[in-house]
Amino acid sequence: MYRYPIGEVPFQRGMNRLLAVSDTKVSNSLPSVFFHIELLTHTNKSSQHPEYLRQAAFEVINNIPIEATLMYTDSIKNETGHTGSGGFVKHGRKEASLKRRNADHCSVFRSEIIAIDMALDFVLEHQLFGEIWILSDSRSVVQYLDNWGDVSDRRGMDIFNKLRTLCNSCVLHLQWIPSHINLKYNDVADKLAKESTTMPQAYLEPLTYLKLYSRRKAPVNISWRHPPAHSWYRSEGLGDTIHFKGIGKTKQLWLAYHPVT
Repeated sequence: MYRYPIGEVPFQRGMNRLLAVSDTKVSNSLPSVFFHIELLTHTNKSSQHPEYLRQAAFEVINNIPIEATLMYTDSIKNETGHTGSGGFVKHGRKEASLKRRNADHCSVFRSEIIAIDMALDFVLEHQLFGEIWILSDSRSVVQYLDNWGDVSDRRGMDIFNKLRTLCNSCVLHLQWIPSHINLKYNDVADKLAKESTTMPQAYLEPLTYLKLYSRRKAPVNISWRHPPAHSWYRSEGLGDTIHFKGIGKTKQLWLAYHPVT
C-alpha cells in the first residue's frame, strides 16, 4: 500500500503553538486530537472584511509545519436538492482529490460531516502518520465534533472511533477556517463538492425526518421564486385590484380587510 513520506512531528512543538489559541480543546479520550473553533486571533465573519479574514486564515495555515498533511473539506447543496462532499489533500508536492455524491436533500451540515469522514478514511487507507490538519469552513461541525460526548448519530460515532484509532499514530487537528475568502485550496475543495453533485449516487442512506422535510420544501422554495402568471399580478396602474363578478365595491373593500379563512 502506498505510504506518504511524512516524518514524525514532535508532539511538544504542536502543543507550544496550540497554547496560544484560546479556543483550542483537547479531549482526555483523544489525547492527540485538537479542535480549533477559532483562528489565532478572534474573528467575526459577519462584521469583518473578507480580506482581513483571509489574512487571519493565512496566519494559521502558515504556522502549520511544512511536513504536515493538509486536508481541506467542503460540501454543497444546490437548488435541486443534489448534495455532495469534496476534499483536497496536500502534502508537499503530492496532492489528491476526494469527492462523493450524497443522498438528495441531505443537509449541508451532514454533508460536511461526511467530507470529514471521507478525509479520515483517506488517512486510514494510505496509513498516514505525523501531523495532519483537516481544515473545514463549517464552524458548527467542528464544534459538534468537539462535543463528542453528546454525539449520538452513527456518522458522528464513526468519526469518533476513527479519531480514537488515529490518535495513536497521528497528531490530528480539526481547524475551522472562514469560507468564501479566496483561499486557493479551500476553493478547490468547493469545486470538487460541486462536481460531486453530478456523480451517480453510489451511497444511499436512510432518509431522516429533516431530509424528508427538506425534500418536500425544495420545490416549494423554487416555485416561490417565480411570480404568478395572472395578468393582475403584473399590473402597474394605481388602484388596480382583483374584481369579483357580482360583488360591489363596498363588499370588495370589506373582503380586503376581512380575508376569508
